[in-house]
Order: sequence, then C-alpha cells, then structure tokens
Amino acid sequence: MLSVSVDAEPLLEGRVRLSSGRPAAGVQVRLFDLTDLRRFVGMTTDETGHFALPLQAFSTERGAALPTDFALGQNYPNPFNPSTIIPYQIPVSTHVRLEVFNMLGQYLTTLVDAEQSAGAHTAQWDGTDVAGRAVGAGVYIYRLSGGGVTVSRRMVLVDGQAGISAAGAANQGLVRSAVEESMEADGSVYGLVVSGQGLVPYVNPAFWVGVDEAAIVVESYDGIPRMKIATSGILGDVDGNGRVDIIDALLVAMYSVDSSIPADHIPNIALGDVDADGDIDFTDAYLIGTYSVNPSDPTLPPGIGDDHGDILSEATQVSLGSSTAGSLLAGDTDYFRVTMSSSGTLVAYTTGSTDTYGSILDSSGVVLASDDEGGESSNFRVLTSVSSGTYYIEVRGYSSSTTGNYTLHILPSGPSDLVVESPSVSDSTLLFRHPFTLQVTVRNQGAGPSPATTLDYYRSTDATISSSDTRVASGYVSLLFSSDASAASISLIAPEDAGTYYYGACVQSVVGESNTDNNCSDAVRVTVSQMSQMYWTSSGKIQRANLDGSNIESLATAENFPFGLALDVARGKIYWTDGWWVRRANLDGSNIESSVTVDSRRFRTFGGLALDMAGGKIYWTDWSSSGKIQCANLDGSNIENLVTGLDLPFGLALDVAGGKIYWTEDGIWRANLDGSNIENLVTGLDSPSGLALDMAGGKIYWTEDGRMIRRANLNGSNIENLVTGADPRGLALDVARGKIYWTDWSDKIQRANLDGSNIENLVTGLDKPFGLALYLPGAAGGNGGTGTGN
Repeated sequence: MLSVSVDAEPLLEGRVRLSSGRPAAGVQVRLFDLTDLRRFVGMTTDETGHFALPLQAFSTERGAALPTDFALGQNYPNPFNPSTIIPYQIPVSTHVRLEVFNMLGQYLTTLVDAEQSAGAHTAQWDGTDVAGRAVGAGVYIYRLSGGGVTVSRRMVLVDGQAGISAAGAANQGLVRSAVEESMEADGSVYGLVVSGQGLVPYVNPAFWVGVDEAAIVVESYDGIPRMKIATSGILGDVDGNGRVDIIDALLVAMYSVDSSIPADHIPNIALGDVDADGDIDFTDAYLIGTYSVNPSDPTLPPGIGDDHGDILSEATQVSLGSSTAGSLLAGDTDYFRVTMSSSGTLVAYTTGSTDTYGSILDSSGVVLASDDEGGESSNFRVLTSVSSGTYYIEVRGYSSSTTGNYTLHILPSGPSDLVVESPSVSDSTLLFRHPFTLQVTVRNQGAGPSPATTLDYYRSTDATISSSDTRVASGYVSLLFSSDASAASISLIAPEDAGTYYYGACVQSVVGESNTDNNCSDAVRVTVSQMSQMYWTSSGKIQRANLDGSNIESLATAENFPFGLALDVARGKIYWTDGWWVRRANLDGSNIESSVTVDSRRFRTFGGLALDMAGGKIYWTDWSSSGKIQCANLDGSNIENLVTGLDLPFGLALDVAGGKIYWTEDGIWRANLDGSNIENLVTGLDSPSGLALDMAGGKIYWTEDGRMIRRANLNGSNIENLVTGADPRGLALDVARGKIYWTDWSDKIQRANLDGSNIENLVTGLDKPFGLALYLPGAAGGNGGTGTGN
C-alpha cells in the first residue's frame, strides 16, 4: 500500500506471484520515471513475493534515484555539429572532471571541474578548445574522472549540420507514452518492469501509483511458449512485436540496469543499440522512447524503425578480399553482402573524398561493429570477429547532404601483434606539479589488422613498465592494419614529491593477438624536484619565478588589475582578485575560472585574499566605499558577509588554527573567522596594504604604501620599523629561512632578513607588481608551507 505521512517515507508496496498462484521470490521489480528512464528505484522480492519501493527518490519534480556507480553515457547527437550533450552519473558527491582530447591524446578543454552531488548530470561541448577556438571535424575523446574512477568514450564532430544543436537537444519535450499523456499530470504514472530467471518480462508502460497494494502476475517459461525471436531486424524493436514503442524503451532500460538478464528474456536485445556505439544503455532507451512519441524527431539517429530484411536482400554481393566502387546520393545508404567461409575477422574500410560512416551487420541486420574506427574525417575503418556466414557492410554519409564516390574494401585478417615503442617526454627534469607530455608510438607488427583498443599510461618506481604500475591516464588507439603505426601522446602533471620516476604505456590486448607479452613500452626516466617558488601579480598578469628570481614565467592574464594572490598547491590552484571577481587557475595558469563573481560592479573592487584550505573557504576584502570582508566556498558558492561598514579594507591574513582574521584598514584589525569580536590592534597607519603573520614568532608584518615595512606583536604592541624608503605593497614570509619578501610598486620584488637587514633585488623591470605568495615545500605551516601576502 502507498502510504504518505510526515513520519514515514512514501512506499509503493505490492506482491508478485506466478500464474500458478505461487509467490515469485527473488525477482527484480523496478519503477522507471517515464520522463527520464535513467531515474528508477528497484528491489528484489522476498520469499512471499513482497516488495516495497521507496518513492522519495521521485519528488514532485521527478527527482532522480541515486545511481549505484560511475557511468559515462554516449554523447548525443553523435555525430554532431555544432554542439553535443554528454550525460554521466555519479553515485556519491565528489569532485568531477570532464575533459576532451583529440585522437592523439592531446588535451583540448575541460567541460566540468567541480564538486558535484550524486545523481545524473549532463555537460555540453560546442566543439571549441580551451582558448575558444573551433576544432576541426574528426573523432574526439571525452574522459570523466572522479572518485578514483576514470571512464572514456568517443564522439564524432562532422562538417555541416548533424541533428540539432545540443542546446536544442537539451530542451526537447519529455519522453512520455501516449497513455501517460492522457492521464492527469500529477506525476503518478511510471513504467514498471519485473524480471527474473525463467520469467517472461512483465512490462507496464503506464503504471498508476495509487493507494492500494499492487498485485502483479508474471508468467514462467513453463506456463507459456517461449517468445518467438523476430527475424525482421527492426532497429529498436527488442521485443519482436514488429513495432518500436515505449515497451521497447523500458526493456532496454531494464537491460541497462542489469545486463546479466538472459538474452532470451528480450529476444532482440541487440537491436536496442540504436546509436550504434556498441553499448546498450540508457541513451538507447531515451532514443527509443523519443521515437515512440515522435518518429520524425530530427534529433534521432537514422535507422530506428527500419526493417533491414528487405533492404539487405537487395545488397550487392562483394567477394572477400576485393574492392568495389560505390556512390552516395543525398540521404542515401548503401549495403553490400559478403560471405565468410570460416571464422575470422571481417574488415571493411572506405577510401575516397566522400565523408562516410560504416557498420558491419549480421544476417538479421543487427549492428556488430560501427563508427569511425580509423579516426579519419573522410573514411571509416571497421572490423569485428565473426563466424562463417553472411554479413552486410553499411555505408552512409555523415550527414543527409553527403554525396560522392567512394571505394569499399573488404578483406579477412590474420593475427595482429601490437607493440608500444619509442617512449619520450617533453621534459625529463621537472618541478613539482608541472605539466609535461608523454609520447609513445603503437605499431601493429602482426599479419592482420588490429581493432581500436585502449592505451593506458603508467608511472613506475623502476625501469620496467607493466599494467601493475600506477595508471595515470588512458587514451585510444585506432584500428591499425598490418605494419601501421600510430603516434599517441598525453598531457600529465608531475608528482608533488621530489624523486625519480619512470613513465611508459601499455596497449590493451585485442582478440586474436598473436603475442600479448610485448604490449608495454620501455620506460623513460623523469626527475622531479620541489624547488621553492614565488608567485606575484603585476599589471594585467600573474607571474612566477624561483625564489632567487630566476626562471620567470607569465602564467595568466587578468582583465582588471590583480591585487590579492593565494596558492592552493595541494589542489594545484592559484587564486587572485581581479576587479569584482575572484579567479582561479591551475598552477601553470591554464583553465582560468571565475570562482566568485559579484553582480553589482559599481565602486566594488576585491583587494586582499586568503584561503582556509581546511575549512574549504576563500576570504577577501572589498575595498569599495561600503567596505567589507566576505568569504565563500572554494567554488564561489555561499557568499557570506563577515564584517561590514569598513573604510577601505585591503590586506588580509588568516590564523586558521587560532580562529582569527587579520586585515588592514586605517590600522591593523582582527576578528573571529565568523566576523565576531572585532579588535583594533594598531591605529594611525598610512594606507597599509600587504599583511602577513608569523604565528610561531608571534608577529604581524605589514607594508605601508610608499613608505615602509613594519611589524608588531600579535596584540599590536612593540611596533618596529624594518625597511624604510621603499614603496612596498604585497608581502610574504619564509619564516624557516628567516626572510621577508615584498613587491615594490615601482618595478621590483625584493627580500630581506626578518629584521629588515640584507635587502636584495630579486626581480626588476616589472610593471606595478602587487600581490605576492610563496610556495615553500618542506616548510612548516599550513597549505604545504605556502605563505600568502596581499
């Protein structure tokens, strides 16, 4: 019985029994949301056939049931132009990164890099790289990383139009059955599926959740004849009833949840792969559901609902080991028939200037292999292992307007043998967390072609690379004919710990490979050092150098003048204030994000900046006419006002262990981290800006614009003048080595002993340097020994 109360979770309860009257124990009952088949709840019946499905997962807005594992769906539309949607799901809240690479493994852009809640998500790619430049037509890799899991898939960007834009696809109407459309729109109609060993699947595409206990009767194979396997080969018709409808969508969704369901439960489950990506998943269920509502929906891939029986009977016979000329008309698809006299690998590929997309089908029209395996924009390469019998090669254009001549080549194969050769790195001497590129060459030295496979990149502590080493990335290797070679590369980040490391790659073995003992490369040696560095802001840019001023690098540009600067080395991030934004990027300046954005831009400028990494917070000063100190989460969410009504606050420093904020205004002030208990420690100062804390020594250090560097005890007593006659702004401390570092507004970065003696010029010729932060590996203190100053 469905019960809804304040104290109890709403449940759908019921019992499943066989037609003989006996309870059906141990069968799976699943309730699907017809607006999104990825959303479902399910359980196994007990010995009495009883089940109780929690409906809390289905809110009034059809909230999603939490997934049980990480999954990366096929992008849609695919092929696409100009943009596409990428679906994925995560079982727990975690930091997720979704990136795009080309077929050489070269990084293009990041679509998602954020903490996300458990559930189903989507991302959009518009076919541009991280710099906003449009990429060319071809095959691309998208990779999802999170929670220690990495999953990759391929997508195809084509010239011209393919379906509709991703934005349009995201706004398509909900997939709803005709029955559901006729019901009241109160969110109480679902798809119910019951399956179990030896049972005919029970599918109700318009299950009404009421208040009475649900009584479901299922049939066993002993009670009725086994379902007849259809031979018409209608793509999407998995139950073999001659039409593609919402029941087929629910069966595919059920199979997506539990692929261990025996194939004879769903006679034509292979026909469920309507997007021809080699997997039967929720994307296929969605497409079939969409077709059941509107077969002419322009976002659907071609072929759904087509009966291949008549088409295939008209296919042109092609002899094994031969080539044949073909020509495509607009919207045309060509089929060719080939006979395999014995088991082996069937290979098909095209040559010519016409953009083609190909598949290998069995005698019933079921797609066995598909897609642009070769990674070429104009031709396809596809192969699959087959037994003796009749097979069909499908050739069609990437878009409905594709026309032109091509040549189809069909050949059998001998065994392949993949080897990984010539490993190299872009730089063998690296600083911690610095990016570098690892390159290898994969070659097929066997007699026959090798299908596309995965290339895994590894880091080892010795000079031997194997699959038991630490995997650091994965990529793809396209189909390789005999003697073909493919160069592959991947962008990596050096480890945080200094030492010697070895890198290489292993290609995953393929079916029929003659030798799988040579699939790993030799090792290439990399030395990582943890050299201390300083980061600073200057007019329009973020820069860094070694502590002695050598090796100056420009990392990122700023739209406004950047003032505050802070480092999160543990997460590989720089933060800086940029007008009315707080921005962040990787330590090398890539992947710039607006972590915090304030809507009202007038008279508002962010100045000082500090990080509480343990609490996951950013703190900054707003030195507008109504100055304040604010904080937010590291991703910019949950902005809070801590201290308001201030007069041009600027410098900022945190004593996280002591629970205190320190800032400069017309003096030195402090308060609790929540803004309470404000204290004025030092008064009567002349425009103080930079601020830094030596908690071990019990000192506050600050700069006064155009005048001096000073320090005092933490309570404001015993003020000392350390450096005079300079124009200091940003400030940072290396307490372990007894040094102060500061930016001089005129044109330089300087340092001195903590007492102000022994002044040195480190970097000169700068344009108004301001914010300053140090990375000090091995130094005492929070954030890995990073000092910050503003």
